[in-house]
Amino acid sequence: MRERCFGEEELGNLREVIASGQLWRGTEDRFVSRFEDAFGRHAGPKYVLALNSGTSADETALAGLGLEPGDEVICPAAAPIFVSLPVVALGCIPVFADVDPRTLIISAEAIEACVTPRTRAVVVVHLHGQPAPMDEITAVAERHDLKVVEDCAQAFDCCHQGRTVGTIGDVACFSLQQSKHITSGEGGIVATDDPDIYKRAMLYANCGMPWYRYGLEAPGAEAVAGLATRGHLAFGHNYRMSELQGAVALAQLEKIGEFNARRKEHVGIVESELADVDGVELAYVYPDTQPN
Repeated sequence: MRERCFGEEELGNLREVIASGQLWRGTEDRFVSRFEDAFGRHAGPKYVLALNSGTSADETALAGLGLEPGDEVICPAAAPIFVSLPVVALGCIPVFADVDPRTLIISAEAIEACVTPRTRAVVVVHLHGQPAPMDEITAVAERHDLKVVEDCAQAFDCCHQGRTVGTIGDVACFSLQQSKHITSGEGGIVATDDPDIYKRAMLYANCGMPWYRYGLEAPGAEAVAGLATRGHLAFGHNYRMSELQGAVALAQLEKIGEFNARRKEHVGIVESELADVDGVELAYVYPDTQPN
């Protein structure tokens, strides 16, 4: 995306971070926190956790569900490997369900066929800006008591039946890698309306430290088997987003309307040029969805 606009907004934010002398997130409300709040207002979820990569977000979203080793997680058979590797990282078992050949998006029927007594969750990838048929998928999930993870790495600001993707399942993950709708070079987001998922995700991505936001109360250090700790209350990685990433991400989010309009313009050109070409089928769009 050579036409992506990086400008004075990003540079100004980066200068502010450099001048502050604090490039890591820390516990203070700075650019990463501002980005989380802005993304929550923009997309709608109550709890937002910004991370260092989209793959970290995939793994952290799954960790937020409280899965146990050996649990099965249904994944689309045609998707980037970043979808299934986080399942393996948690000691869980990826089970690959077939996809709709028109869209390469996982289908409700294929999910149903893969369910076993060990199945705990399903990862739905909204691919290439096309929302999945979430009404059908959530019906299967409810029938089998499955958690739904929405992978929105390629689907910022898309809608299914008037609802923004990332607010339909139990938890969502987004990517801020260079090729996505907005970028901080690398970066990720976990978003949910469930405070327990948010808290487990924070512990997993923050070395077990409960740096909860949104007024959620953190347990004391003595909460771990009665032993005093430095505040590491559970196993966790360091997947924190840096202030440098947060500075760029915040500036990019403020431009997302401009970027979306440009994407739609480019799609219109492609569709116009290919509409009458023999042997070429344009992208299939599910009913009641708004791709982006």
